[in-house]
Amino acid sequence: MGINEGQEVRSRQQGTIYQQNGALSKWEQECFAQSSRISVLEKERNTLIDRTASLNEQLHVRTQQCDDCGQRIHVAQSDISKLKSTIHGLDIEINNLEKANSMLVEDQKHKLSKNSVEYNAAHELTSNLQGMEAKYYSIEVDERSKNTDLEAVNYSNQALMDRNLDLKAEYEALQKHSLLLTQ
Repeated sequence: MGINEGQEVRSRQQGTIYQQNGALSKWEQECFAQSSRISVLEKERNTLIDRTASLNEQLHVRTQQCDDCGQRIHVAQSDISKLKSTIHGLDIEINNLEKANSMLVEDQKHKLSKNSVEYNAAHELTSNLQGMEAKYYSIEVDERSKNTDLEAVNYSNQALMDRNLDLKAEYEALQKHSLLLTQ
């Protein structure tokens, strides 16, 4: 071999080494890139694991809240059902009381009407009584007046009777005297 050939072989060998070194360098770069990706993906995985744990905790809390809320809703629905039943019972009782009240109102209207009729009758009777009292008073005044007149007439009659007796006694005395004279 000649120097040229040796140089050529050497040059080829060096080229192969450079190629191999270049391939090795690319492979190392690729390994480094893959290692960087793996570390980023590992960080993302850890972040996702933490986020999943946090979301699972939130899910657990929310599930607990939903269960509590469901129980409260069930209790509220039970209370609402009881209240509806109570309201229905009260509605029935109110209707019965309204009917009873309506009957009492009608009875009271009837009594008021009857009372009004009785009041009018009482008013009329009072008016008649007042008229009769006025008549009675008038009659009583007339009677007093007549009694006064009657007393006056009685007095006058008594006086006349006394005078009549006196005249009768005088007449009898005159008759006796006349008998005595005629005899």
